[in-house]
Amino acid sequence: MVILADPDYQLRVLLEKEVGVEGQLRRRGAGLEGLQLKSLSGSRKESEWLRQRAGGAGWTVQSLMGAEATELRLNEVRAPTLLHLATHGLFLPELKKSERDWEGPMQRSLLMLAGAQRSMEALGRGRIPVAEQDGLVTAAEIAKLNLEGTWLVVLSACETGQGEALAGEGVLGLRRGFIRAGAQNLLLTLWPVGDRETLPLMQGFYGHLLASEPIRPSLALSLSQRESLKKMRQHHGLSQAVRLAGPFILSR
Repeated sequence: MVILADPDYQLRVLLEKEVGVEGQLRRRGAGLEGLQLKSLSGSRKESEWLRQRAGGAGWTVQSLMGAEATELRLNEVRAPTLLHLATHGLFLPELKKSERDWEGPMQRSLLMLAGAQRSMEALGRGRIPVAEQDGLVTAAEIAKLNLEGTWLVVLSACETGQGEALAGEGVLGLRRGFIRAGAQNLLLTLWPVGDRETLPLMQGFYGHLLASEPIRPSLALSLSQRESLKKMRQHHGLSQAVRLAGPFILSR
């Protein structure tokens, strides 16, 4: 199991020596202007709990958090059985028609890793971060990962199940990127989720998944969502319970 969580978004990143041309700056920075990434203390608690739980169940666990949760380290991952990513996810809106030739949905679906905030600030100043290390991981870059045979990828992040539907192509986004990389099952979200509210649901999910008699990821999710809905309904009401526990889906 490999875990990347609570990245240090302020980590210093390498910049290209030459100031990029306008088109390059627009391509890398379009839609990211002014975005502020908050630290995810809840995801760190979630991942520390998961590391202990999985280790106790006999799994070999590599945990990368803070300054270690970088794009470079993600690129070094080699087909783990389970990959858990707890960070910010983003699906940027479609650009103007005249700009579509260089900005498609596989570039507008992103996961944010260490250094992402510094990279966005650099783009705002007219500098281009080194793409392989900028922490702005697009679906197109994810498709190049080595996840052939990876049983499950869990994206504990916002809007990771979103994308753009194109005729003859299906939905293009993070899901397509991970499938191309070789992942067999994906746990995704359809709308924004809070890292603190996600913690009990993830604990329930992995509690079922890593039990002495393991079960399918789809069943583990169904059971944990049912348990979370019941608890949240008592405290928050039905509509709020659905909003908090309902965004997670299991895709194959």
